[in-house]
Amino acid sequence: MTIKHELQTIISAFFNIDINRITNWRKLNGGNHVRSFCVNSEKYVIRKFRQPHQQTAITERAAYTALEPLGVTDEVLYLDDTGIKITRFIEGRHLTFSERDQEESINLLRNVHERAPVIPYFYDIFGNIEYWVSLCKDQNSQNLKIFRGYQEEINRIKYKLDSMNIKAVLCHGDPCVIGNILRLKDGTIRIIDWEYAGMADPFLDLALASVHQGIDKINPFKSLEWYLRRNPTDDEKFRLKAYVTLGAFELAVWQINNLNAQEFQEWLTPSLEE
Repeated sequence: MTIKHELQTIISAFFNIDINRITNWRKLNGGNHVRSFCVNSEKYVIRKFRQPHQQTAITERAAYTALEPLGVTDEVLYLDDTGIKITRFIEGRHLTFSERDQEESINLLRNVHERAPVIPYFYDIFGNIEYWVSLCKDQNSQNLKIFRGYQEEINRIKYKLDSMNIKAVLCHGDPCVIGNILRLKDGTIRIIDWEYAGMADPFLDLALASVHQGIDKINPFKSLEWYLRRNPTDDEKFRLKAYVTLGAFELAVWQINNLNAQEFQEWLTPSLEE
């Protein structure tokens, strides 16, 4: 069964319509299988994960439920236990790397961090790193050896962060300005796709926004100043640097089977010049 037929079968069952009534089928950009479509002249989006994480759908459902009163997300109509999701299409545009758009996205994240209720799931970046490492197909690969060379440093970072007793808030986990944040026609912005959400240090979102889009495009230290609305302390700078490093590790081991040793090493060591 092709992806198209699989997704259209799910849409057909959800809306209780014949597959032939699904129109305007279009592939959207992203790391997952994402398509837009129309039913009865209404536009929707369906998503299927290419490589789902354990309990991702459960966590995403909890995040959307918690955030519904805030009105800052897209509208979920269907979300099954495998992570296949149908949402109402948002008419708008993605944000850019402009300073205005970046600062607005930081304000949105702060708003979520301050107002969202607690959910019973955590974004455990250390656990995530080990999970993706466990999926390495070749236990004798050079990439795995390179990563294990950083294990002592990872342990030191974890010990330091644990000692700081940071209050966890609901984090998005992938707050990409040009991917997951949209500006509506009325000028307001929304943040979509909460599959990586979880309770964590709020600085994690700032770090991952930079790592996932490139710290040459999203300066994490500038984001921190916008977020705090003041100059950060040394401890706050350490927390941000720690999560940028850990975010790079997480992104690299997610691709551990697909990168050669040189590429893998480059992904593990982002520049952190302030």
